[in-house]
Amino acid sequence: TAELRSRGDAKRVVLVVCLGTSPAVLTETVWALAHQATPIVPDEVVVLVTKSGKEKLCEELLSGKDSVWNQLIHALERDKVDLRGKLVFGETLIRVIPDESGNGIWDLRSGDDNLRAADFMLRQIRQYTESADSVVLASIAGGRKTMSALLFSCMSLLGREEDKVYHVLLPQEFEGGVTPTMYFPKKGVTYTNKVTGKRYKGDKFKSELFEVPFVRMRGWYQEKFNTIPPSYRTLVSK
Repeated sequence: TAELRSRGDAKRVVLVVCLGTSPAVLTETVWALAHQATPIVPDEVVVLVTKSGKEKLCEELLSGKDSVWNQLIHALERDKVDLRGKLVFGETLIRVIPDESGNGIWDLRSGDDNLRAADFMLRQIRQYTESADSVVLASIAGGRKTMSALLFSCMSLLGREEDKVYHVLLPQEFEGGVTPTMYFPKKGVTYTNKVTGKRYKGDKFKSELFEVPFVRMRGWYQEKFNTIPPSYRTLVSK
């Protein structure tokens, strides 16, 4: 993706994030991408989430005039990150996993729930990977472990050469949670570890963005993609 940007190509970069009830994973990922040696700022952000996760996300990141999301935008602009036409995100780009009736599911509690989630993720990823004008970055840092595993699997089935999978790792000092909640490192703010009581300045915060290698198997299934849109189960079954 860095090479893509350095060439000046106009490909649209879409960040797809799976989330549970910890919305900070989204802002931490965006922040980490923008602060790499070669920054990446997605054009669009899409979140895959349960109904309970959407409620938490809207409450914590999108509510109020001075929402956390707006604070993130302003902080990136102060760091001289070019955001023109980028980081498009809002409630319409929060995609809720459906239950057996097609309504938003509150949580993934059964095998059938997870299979429906897999089909849903496959459809969401496919709509972006079908376009030669887009690049997909998938973040697997949030959500239940099954959600992360399924999103990773969908990227293996659909991902192309330029598509990437990422996981963001917080410093060890921040494990166990801090107060105030750390959505992204705010300069001038001191964070206190809830377990150890130790205090850390936001200015010193450095997360690690790990690009997760994955096997791209799209070519093996291309014939099925060109016919009836397959389900996750039919693709991975022998």
